[in-house]
Amino acid sequence: MAQVDASNYEALMEAQAAVDAARAEQSSLEDEWLELGERLGIG
Repeated sequence: MAQVDASNYEALMEAQAAVDAARAEQSSLEDEWLELGERLGIG
């Protein structure tokens, strides 16, 4: 985000959408990891 021109709102929105998508994917992977850990008795 630091590389996006602060006055370019369209680029900022696109960058924020990419961040939001990455966070959603991270959350999904963390949930999967915890579920698999429970299945294997590791947590």
